[in-house]
Amino acid sequence: MIQRLKTATLIALVLIASSACTRGISIPGFRRGEKAAAQRVAWQYGANDLRIQATKVNKKLIENWLEGHEGKPLLYIAEVDNRTDWHIDTEMLQDIFTNVAINDGRYDVTMEEPDTGDIPVLRATILLTKKATKLKYFEYEDYIMTITVFDNDNQQKIDSAWDILRKRVEI
Repeated sequence: MIQRLKTATLIALVLIASSACTRGISIPGFRRGEKAAAQRVAWQYGANDLRIQATKVNKKLIENWLEGHEGKPLLYIAEVDNRTDWHIDTEMLQDIFTNVAINDGRYDVTMEEPDTGDIPVLRATILLTKKATKLKYFEYEDYIMTITVFDNDNQQKIDSAWDILRKRVEI
């Protein structure tokens, strides 16, 4: 009985020791000593980035506005100031903001001067800026979307919200 226990322990130790000496996990298509190809991150600022930022910023603005008001407001985008190095079409921007509003369901969006009626109108200005930061191995580009909302009747500032989208580009 003791002999069998010694034999089983010896076999277990041999198996553990032999498994510790293996070269590691084999990955198909990759050989030892090769460097993996670096994947370059898409650095263009485009429609998907605008959609992500518009969703975050509009959610903040509408939630703040709905805390003290009732009804479904109309967000009137009066001005777009694009200070990035990418061309952003105003029709594309209107489509993005309209889709974000439809998905949210708590407000509507227009880029045309609305007729003042019974619905509350929030006049919005959008500022898009870019800031680049270079480090040793990477370059970061921060795209900042700031939306400021004014009361359409008396032009007083109601609220402002912003979001930063960071993109990393390998040098």
